[in-house]
Amino acid sequence: MTNTNTEQRSSNAVIFFGSQQPMKYITLPIPLLREGEVLVRVEYTTICRSDLHTFEGKRQEKTPTILGHEVVGFIEEIAENGTAIDAAGFVLQVGDRVTWGIFAADPHDPMSLRGMPQKADGLFKYGHARITESEHLHGGMASHCILRKYTPIVKISNNIPRGVASILNCACATSAGALRLAGVLEGKRILLIGAGMLGLCAAAMAKELDAHVYVQDVSSKRILQAADFGADADDLGEMDVVIDFSGNPDAMENGIERLRTGGSLVLVGAVMNVGRVSFDPERVIRRLLNMRGLHNYNVDDLLAAVNFMERNIHRYPFDRLIEHGGRLTEAQTIFKNAVSSTSFRVGIEP
Repeated sequence: MTNTNTEQRSSNAVIFFGSQQPMKYITLPIPLLREGEVLVRVEYTTICRSDLHTFEGKRQEKTPTILGHEVVGFIEEIAENGTAIDAAGFVLQVGDRVTWGIFAADPHDPMSLRGMPQKADGLFKYGHARITESEHLHGGMASHCILRKYTPIVKISNNIPRGVASILNCACATSAGALRLAGVLEGKRILLIGAGMLGLCAAAMAKELDAHVYVQDVSSKRILQAADFGADADDLGEMDVVIDFSGNPDAMENGIERLRTGGSLVLVGAVMNVGRVSFDPERVIRRLLNMRGLHNYNVDDLLAAVNFMERNIHRYPFDRLIEHGGRLTEAQTIFKNAVSSTSFRVGIEP
């Protein structure tokens, strides 16, 4: 499992210094693995919307950093002082194709025990951490990524195209989390506000859970695309469940109005300051409405996302949503083009 070659190994990476500064393509040494760590050779990385917001300066990250958290890769080395077990309980080996959570969290932390490891104390997030001389290779814009101890890792099939495999640990897992909070969906009417990548993932997943799926979006083109992922056009009736992926205050207010008695609203999209949302508390009380918020996801959601895609990769055209941008050496140009791209995701290969 361990590399016995004493020659210093290296990895190529793209360093992000800030929205007004050019990215830099450099070579970094691969350090010796510590207890519980796994070295992954990156196969592919897709650029999440949050990466673009950081690139544009709309959100701030600690810099310098290696962006990218939607990643898929192959295990190249496992630390010798421990056997790696994936989140489903299977033993991992060198050569396995894997995805992994966007976080590493102590499973014994009180928040982890409550099913919210993404809020655990001392949480580490891939693609969002500052690089140092001893702490680097923790983002997708590199040829290698070192997975920390307590990172949920999941072995995945080679049948899933690399671009689709990349979105499993962000868009798909977050959508799975939103549906989990929505409760039992069989026979329910569910409205998804926002037909971006998360909305389409949620549409297909909800369809497989035997829900009646409706989609709302400002783009008529995206509404038409949603039909390929199990959605019907919005019929303007009352809903059992509304999930907002848009982050638009008006859309969220409208979503509350659309809920029938006993309905549930799940808020996912407003991860930046979008302003206040107004609602009538009497309506919430008299209609016995439920309101939940979701930021990121837990380990069960990641497993649900992988299981869904393993079963349905040929049923829904997720591969059509990924535009190949180019190689890591072209990252600066690829990011610039991705800002204005109409594609759901743009991918980069090492």
